[in-house]
Amino acid sequence: MSSQYIAVEGFDNAAITGAMIFWRLSSGASYRKLLEELKANKVDAALHPAPPSPMAVLNRVLTQLYANRNCLIRPMGAKGSGYGVLPRTEVEARPEFKTAWTVSLSVSATKDVELTFSDDAPAAEIPRVSDALALGLTKLGDQELSSWMSQVVKHLQAVSMRESGGVYFIPAAHVETWRSINKSVRARCPGMQLYEVPVVRTAQAIEAVLESLTEAIAKETAEVSKASDELQTKRTGGTNVQQRSVDGMKSKLLALAGKVKRYEEVLGVGLENLQKQVEAVQTQVAETFLA
Repeated sequence: MSSQYIAVEGFDNAAITGAMIFWRLSSGASYRKLLEELKANKVDAALHPAPPSPMAVLNRVLTQLYANRNCLIRPMGAKGSGYGVLPRTEVEARPEFKTAWTVSLSVSATKDVELTFSDDAPAAEIPRVSDALALGLTKLGDQELSSWMSQVVKHLQAVSMRESGGVYFIPAAHVETWRSINKSVRARCPGMQLYEVPVVRTAQAIEAVLESLTEAIAKETAEVSKASDELQTKRTGGTNVQQRSVDGMKSKLLALAGKVKRYEEVLGVGLENLQKQVEAVQTQVAETFLA
C-alpha cells in the first residue's frame, strides 16, 4: 500500500474529518479496574474488553514461570484442555524435551476454574501455578489487550492505513469515543499508550483513506465469497451447513455495507463501486443458501 495521509495537531474539532489512531501495549492491566473506568467514562459495553480466558491465562503464567528454567510448555489433553511442562535434558550431547508433568483446566457451569495436576507434578509447583493462575485471571495480558484494541477499531469502523495494521483512520463521529477509551486506559493501564492525530479534510487525505478503504472492502468481500464457496462445497458433499455460519456471513456483509455508507458521508464522495462489490457477494450468499 502506497497511501500517504495528512495528519496535523492543534485543529478545532469542526475542522477535522477524522483521526489517525495507534497505540502501544503494556504488559498488563487489572480487568476489574479497567472495566470500572470504562463504565465511569460511559464507554459503550460493546467496547469493553472480554474477561481473561482461563486457558490463555494458564498458558501465559506457565510460560512466565518456566521460560527461564529450560522448559517448554506444550498443549496437552483432549482439545488442548491443559499443558505439559517439558524440562530440557541432554541425551548424547543433544538437547531433548520430555513431558515431566501436566496440568489440565476445567470451568464449571458456575464459572469456577479448577486445575488438575498429574500425579508426578512436584508438590512445590502445585500452589505456585495455582496462585499464579488466580492472580492472572484478574489481569489482562498484552494478548488480551491487543485483542481488545482489534475489537475497538472494528466497532469504530476504522480503516487500516497499513497492510500490517497498527495505524488506523476513524471517522470524526467516533473520535470522542476513542478519547473516552484513552482516558480510561491512562487511568488504569500503566505503560499502555493510546494516540490520536486529527486529520484535516484535504484531497490527499481523502485519496489515502479511500485507497485503504477500497483495499479493505475488496479483501473482506473476497473472504466472505470464499467462505460461501467452501460451505457450498461441503453441502454438496453431504455435510450439513449450520445456519449460524450463513447468518455470520450475512451479518458481516451488512456491516460492510454500513461501513461503505458511513464513509460516503465521511469522505463526501460516492462509493457506488464499493456498494456494488458488497451487494454482489450478498446476492451470492442469498442465492446459494436460499433453500
